[in-house]
Amino acid sequence: MPATTEFDFDVFLSHASEDEDEVRDFARRLEAAGLRGWLDEEQLHGGDPEEAIVRGLEASRHVVIWVTDTWQSRKKAWTRWELEVFAEAERSGERRVVPVLHVPRDVRRLGPFLTREIAVPEDCDPDGC
Repeated sequence: MPATTEFDFDVFLSHASEDEDEVRDFARRLEAAGLRGWLDEEQLHGGDPEEAIVRGLEASRHVVIWVTDTWQSRKKAWTRWELEVFAEAERSGERRVVPVLHVPRDVRRLGPFLTREIAVPEDCDPDGC
């Protein structure tokens, strides 16, 4: 993807539905900082969610993966699928996956891809990260 690509969203927010309240608060913080986040509850309006999610991923410069025990426990989850779809786009070098960890950074739990990415720990002070 060329460096001149325009995106509709700065960040795609990938998360388990049980974490929706925390992610909604995070999205508001991003918005207050001048960043536009793609949040499923705001962008999905019926129809085929798979196609809408792919369009959201394509329209977003980066993806934030909200990694919790719930996210990890999913065997066939949208969140894992979103990560795989975006990982393909990340290979261009212009786009990044940023995991926000609410679990220990452990390659056995997260796998090699998420472990090597720049991660933000859950207890990170916004003024000091």
